[in-house]
Amino acid sequence: MSGRRLYYTVGNDVNVFLSKTGITDTVIINALHNCFDSLVDSGLWSKIKVFYPLVGGTAYTTKFDLVRRNKSAFDIIWHGSPIFSYNGVMGGAGLNAYGDTSFNILNNTTVGDEGYTLCIGTNDASFSSDEIIFGGFNGLAKTYSLLVATSTSFGTRLNSAINSISNSTKLGIYSINRNSSNLSMLKNTTVVKNVTTSGDLPNVRIYLLNVMNSLGPYSVGYSAGRLQTTVIHFGLTDAESINLQNIINTFENDLGRKTW
Repeated sequence: MSGRRLYYTVGNDVNVFLSKTGITDTVIINALHNCFDSLVDSGLWSKIKVFYPLVGGTAYTTKFDLVRRNKSAFDIIWHGSPIFSYNGVMGGAGLNAYGDTSFNILNNTTVGDEGYTLCIGTNDASFSSDEIIFGGFNGLAKTYSLLVATSTSFGTRLNSAINSISNSTKLGIYSINRNSSNLSMLKNTTVVKNVTTSGDLPNVRIYLLNVMNSLGPYSVGYSAGRLQTTVIHFGLTDAESINLQNIINTFENDLGRKTW
């Protein structure tokens, strides 16, 4: 217990998470405690809505949300045939793999206060030109909240026109934040684009390794990348987002699965 905070008691998010998952690997346990420490100490924990460590290497252990005040509301339901390992969760050609978070964007988000951060640990070739690793959209209503990360493009659409930049590799940690009408995109602790956006939120749930298209998975949206730590949060400032990325970078490094 040396060096740990007094708030590590029964009922604490990390302890409840470990009890739920049954994880006993001390590397994972220590990494989770250190990550949680850093998030609390930095003031970021209160700005995080959902935190998926994607640890333990099974469909069961990777489904859990670390933010236990949510209880099991946003624990992931996996579909198709995802590939689970110590390093995270992957899709693949023909696997129809995706995770339904049950997080309805319209019901759980305020327009102009929206943010997402995720890690991709492999640079697998895309098997669809429309590959989307995270989010949801309603094409009929023209409302979107999604993140695209391929070996050639990093893009996002938060309720307005799609914004993208060139990308040389999928590997890395990505963040998108909407604060009022400002949309900020970051990769590997660097702000890569700031633009103005507008529009409403989609009445759909967030999917992982694909995107929810009104009623279900986007048929050509399946992702080939390995998803690692994934976070749903409020719209962060650039400084806060960089801090969050640094904390997650340390977490991934402590786990021994950081590849960028």
